[in-house]
Amino acid sequence: MLATGFKPALSHLHELRVGEPDGRLLVRGTRSVREPLLWLVGYGDWAADAPATLIASDEARGTVDEIVRALGSGGETE
Repeated sequence: MLATGFKPALSHLHELRVGEPDGRLLVRGTRSVREPLLWLVGYGDWAADAPATLIASDEARGTVDEIVRALGSGGETE
């Protein structure tokens, strides 16, 4: 597990009302549970033995595919 010491800066999302009372955002994969047209790459509870850049790039590729599918279906949730 990598420890960077950084916390996510999510205050700019406050007006979307996607946060929980503790300030965290619920995500399923990289997609927000409360706002299905919001994806957060690199956010959430994940840990692995590989370098974070490798994980993030795989996560980003998968997220791009998911966004393309969602926009192609009119933004409907899966």
